[in-house]
Amino acid sequence: MGAKPAARTNVQSSTSTDSPVLFTTTHAHKPLDITDSLSAGERITKLRDFRGWSKATLSARANLSIPIIKDCECGRILPTVATAKKLADALRAPIWYVGGYDHLSQKTLAEKIEKARKYRGHTKEEMASELGINQKSIYNWSIKGVHPLPETEKKLSLYIAVLKK
Repeated sequence: MGAKPAARTNVQSSTSTDSPVLFTTTHAHKPLDITDSLSAGERITKLRDFRGWSKATLSARANLSIPIIKDCECGRILPTVATAKKLADALRAPIWYVGGYDHLSQKTLAEKIEKARKYRGHTKEEMASELGINQKSIYNWSIKGVHPLPETEKKLSLYIAVLKK
């Protein structure tokens, strides 16, 4: 008899906007449901446990300190976009899930901008670069309530469209 192939976990891209599903290629393990209402810290712990990793293992794989991992998991701090990116890459999970960004409100334009930026795992600088604008425009839209110019409004609408999927 041949040896059973090792279980391998596949995950959609960490920037995917589809309904992400973590699944194994063998029937030895059940899929991990990531359609939940857990906090970011609880999700990090859940993913780490699912992988069978210690905090030290996750720390090494994400290039983050163990105290940062502990503080994120227990909810003392919310992961920044940069930290959530590292964790999502290490855990092979969508950044929006690791950061808990799906829980963010999106009632106002400012909230939609912030949520879409985090959902994509972008810093404000990266968002500005992708839209071909300067960061001050993001500040003006989000904080001052200034409406985007028509030529930028279409780009911004496409950027925010990630939330509608």
